[in-house]
Amino acid sequence: MVDMTAGVRQTQLEEADIASMNTAQATTALHAVAVVKGKAEQLEAAITRRLEELHAQGQAAPVADALSRSG
Repeated sequence: MVDMTAGVRQTQLEEADIASMNTAQATTALHAVAVVKGKAEQLEAAITRRLEELHAQGQAAPVADALSRSG
């Protein structure tokens, strides 16, 4: 089994023809969405922790401020 990164899965999802998927393909695609979401949540947590560290050192605004400015 090939271990694909979340980035590879996202690219495949973006290029997929969803309207022509059969049941197995749609199920696989939905699993890929969950993998991509999970990776995004991991990255968000790590970046949030870093911003909290920088804020504690006086080098960044609070995380809530950064989020409100990031659009």
